[in-house]
Amino acid sequence: MPDNAPSDPAPQAVPPQDKKPKAVLRQFQVRATFAEHFSGPLPPPELLDRYEKVVPGTAERILRMAEKEQDHRHNLEASLPALARQGQLFGFVLGLSGIIGGVVLVAMGRSLAGFGVFLVSLGSLVGAYMYGHKASVSGEDTKEPAPEARTTTTTKEPH
Repeated sequence: MPDNAPSDPAPQAVPPQDKKPKAVLRQFQVRATFAEHFSGPLPPPELLDRYEKVVPGTAERILRMAEKEQDHRHNLEASLPALARQGQLFGFVLGLSGIIGGVVLVAMGRSLAGFGVFLVSLGSLVGAYMYGHKASVSGEDTKEPAPEARTTTTTKEPH
């Protein structure tokens, strides 16, 4: 290259750009989720019908299962008052035995041990009574237990 030649090459003509914007292709993916909830021993009728279509006889089996569960729960609830009375009776006999034992120990000359047994037994009987009385006044023991809840979630996605 000669010394007086410019170091930059001569500018070349740039082809004219198209003024229209190029189309941009974008792709979006959409996901939809559908959730269905129910609670209780039986599914909603629509779902029960779908079960029946998949496996014939399923709806009848589910109904029988719910009936058996209800009978079992009724039997348990019917036996609760008898169990409560039995527990109260055993607790009373145990407390009364402690009180009598404390009195016998005091009569035998072991006043400190007898007095301790007497106070502990009497205190536990009074404490149990006060706790039960407080619960019945506030209505805690008359509340129905919460029914069992079964929840099913179904998620569907479009293809």
